Parts: sequence; C-alpha cells; structure tokens
Amino acid sequence: MTDEPTRLDPGADGDLRAAALDLRSEVGRLLGAVLDTAPERFVRNVKQVAERGEQFAECVTSGRFVLHDGKHRHDLRADLAAVIGLADLWFRRAARVGVEEYAEDLDRVLTAARRALGLIEGLTSGLVSAVAGGTTVSSVWTTSLPPAERGRLLVVDDNSANRELLQQLLGQLGHSVLSAASGQEALSNLEHSSFDLILLDVLMPGMDGFAVLDRLKANPAWKHIPVLMVSALDNMQSVINGIARGAEDYLTRPFDELLLRARVGACLEKKRLRDREQEHLQRIDRLLHAIFPPEAVSELTATGSIQPRRHDKVGVCFMDVVGFTSFCDLHADQPEEVMRHLEWYVEMFEEVAGRHGVQKIKTIGDAFLMVSGLLRPVENPVLQLVRCAEEVLRRIPKGPAGWQLRVGIHVGPVVAGTLGGSQYSFDLWGSTVNIAARLESLGHPGAITLSDTAWEEISHWYRGVPHDVAIRGIGPMTIYEISDLDRIGLRDRTGSSAAIVPV
Repeated sequence: MTDEPTRLDPGADGDLRAAALDLRSEVGRLLGAVLDTAPERFVRNVKQVAERGEQFAECVTSGRFVLHDGKHRHDLRADLAAVIGLADLWFRRAARVGVEEYAEDLDRVLTAARRALGLIEGLTSGLVSAVAGGTTVSSVWTTSLPPAERGRLLVVDDNSANRELLQQLLGQLGHSVLSAASGQEALSNLEHSSFDLILLDVLMPGMDGFAVLDRLKANPAWKHIPVLMVSALDNMQSVINGIARGAEDYLTRPFDELLLRARVGACLEKKRLRDREQEHLQRIDRLLHAIFPPEAVSELTATGSIQPRRHDKVGVCFMDVVGFTSFCDLHADQPEEVMRHLEWYVEMFEEVAGRHGVQKIKTIGDAFLMVSGLLRPVENPVLQLVRCAEEVLRRIPKGPAGWQLRVGIHVGPVVAGTLGGSQYSFDLWGSTVNIAARLESLGHPGAITLSDTAWEEISHWYRGVPHDVAIRGIGPMTIYEISDLDRIGLRDRTGSSAAIVPV
C-alpha cells in the first residue's frame, strides 16, 4: 500500500476550478480593456496581474494542485497575493491617477481573487467556505508617515510583481524602498548602501531567504539590521526557523495591510532605538577617552574599575600660558574672544601631543599637565616630552593671541588613579608631580626647565644652562633651562624633521 498525496474532494475541486476560471475571465477582460488606451505603468501592472492570474488558473484547472504540498500552496497563494495586491493598489487610487474608468473591472478582479483565496485558505484548514465578496479596504495606505517614522527599506524577492507591490505600498507611506531580485543582489546592495529594514522572501532560487539571513547575521556591519521574513509559505516551522536565525518578525502573503504596516513600523522603531543606544554609547566612549587615557579606558571597560598603581619612571610636564590672568582682565567684557584664543591653544596642544605620543592628563585653566611613560612603555620619556614642548613653543607665538609658555619637566615615580564618585577624574600624585609644577613656575617664558634628574636623560642632545635654586618643600636643586630653541636639534628653522645630533 502506498501513500497517495491528498487531493481535493470533488465538491471542493469543483468550487476551486470555478473560482479559477472566474478569475481568468475577469483578468482577461481587464487586460483587453486597458491595452493601447491606459497609462503605460498601469498596463504593465495589469499584465503582471494577468500573468499571475493565469498561473493560478492553469495550476488549478490542470489538476496539478495537491492540497498538502506546501510548495503548491505557496505558489498559489503567492499568485493570488500578487493579483490582489496590485489590483487593490490601483483600485484605491484609480480616481487620483486617471484610471477611474477601469475601477469596476479592477473590483471584479479583486472579488474573484479573494473568493479563490478564501477557498484555498478554507481547504488548508479543512473548512471550505467560499468568500463571495471583497473586504473593506483600509485607508491605512492613503496617508504618508511623518518623516521621523520613515525608513530606508530593501525588498528582496525573486518575483517582480511581489517586489513592485511592496515597493508601491511602502513607498506610499513615505519609505524609501530599493528592491533586489535575488539573495546575491541583496548582499551586493548592502555592500554599497545602508538600510533600516530588510523585507526578505523565504523561497527564492539559488540562495534562499534563510541563507541570506545567515549571511546577514554573520556580518558585523549588517547583523543589527532588522529582517522581516515575507512569504506565502504557511508553515509554522519556517516561522520558527526565521525567528531562530535572527529575523525580527514574519509575515505570510497575502498579507493584511494593517499588520504589514504595524510590523514594518515596529521593526523600524526597534532600529531607531538601537541606533540611539549606539549613539549614546559612542558619546560615553568619547567622554571616557576625554577623561581617561586610552589604556585606562580599556581597563575600565574590561573590569569596571581603574586600580591605582605606582609607576616607577614617568616623565611629567607642566605647561602654562604666561600672563593669561592679565589677558582675561584686559578682555573681561569679551569672554567669547578669550575662549576663542584659548580654544586655539588647547586644540593645537592636543594635536601636537597626540602626534608625539604624549598623554594629556588634564587641563587646569590655561595650564596643561602631560606625561610620558605612564601607561605605555617609552624608552626615554623625558626626550619625548621635550620634543613635544619644543614644537608647542615654536607654534604658540603664531597663534591669534601671540602668547608665550613656561614649561617644567621632571621624571620619577608617580601614583596614578581615579578620584570621585559622581564626577570622575584621572590624576597623578607624588613628589614628581609637585617638582614638575615648581619647575614650570620657576622657568622663563619660551623656555623648557628641567630637573637635574630629567636633564641627565637628554644631556647628550641639548645644551642647557644650569641654575642652583631652592624649591619650596624640596630644598636645593640644580635645574637646567633650554631657552635657545634655534639650537635644539629636533627640527631645523624650516620646521622639517632633522636628526638629533649630540652637542
């Protein structure tokens, strides 16, 4: 005994045949009426309606339809979905686009197609019920969405009528819609454009919808684009497979227009929420990098905290604008002018510091605290700081205010960590920091002042003038001042790089 596929019983078979023949007749009447008289785009869509209607009728009347064959049900429902979708689209806007004389023919096509669909649905569920009339069409597609609710959509379907139907329906809502006829074409579009939502057909030749979905979710650049699976396949396992593979939602054709609009809207809203979340996280990341050194941010991200640590050999440098307080007093009624000059100085300093690999710790009014060798090893942290300071000193007189700087540098152990519970700051502590600050205050405008310990690190490359001083809280110390920048062997007078030659 062999299992035979379940076919229609004679009564149901007769009803479905009659419905298919009725649809063929109504579609043929419409096609005959529009040829050579109607607008070209309308004629093109009517030809698509006729083609899909004929495919449906031929399958049913030839006796090839098998009730429990999912592929057969998919194909028949897809044909009817295309007929209903395109015919309904033109029927509802007939008066607006100048095809109102064909509205009655379109209505008859809709009635025939909906009756056939009702029979297919009833047979699938075991409830044969002929649907004689059309359903009331919602006005949901007649008004465009606000700009904030619109998106850029990609429709992927191997059937041109299905693609055009979705493009027109979604386009009426104000969405920007691009289509692809295959999975490979969709992936190619994604390489060159960005999308807020992908409506993806399941059954396609070659790369099917599930294979495309797998490729999307495996790509870091595409994995967060929501995907709405669309198919005429009434198989719950397909729904489960799509959701399990990462699809946001699922719709079967012919789809309910309100449901399609709602699910497209929900997917886009999730995308907007995720985009806002990513923007928020990026702002937090930029803020963290503005407060902490990159290595400290990495530690904070990985562990949730930044542990205080002692670092044995760190170059510490203070820079301070000479006469900034008097400049502010002189321009007390022009605060925006003060900020404009200060902003130029800050941006110039940060650009130079970044190029030399020096880490800015903080800005204190018009002063900078920067270090070298703190969180990443540096062979000669003092030399790196002097190089940076030399370039800043050369460039600052060219600024809008013509300021001068004092620079103080020391090298030694420091403790680094974070302070604060609600307003964090990354800072340094120890006598090395204090000595560098004192050296800056003792120095002369346009000069770099170094401790004897720091001088030992660079004495082979620079000429310096020694001075014996008493530093408050420290005691007697010999300090060295580099003031003749033209004799620094880092850059020549033209500003181009020059070899460092011992003197």
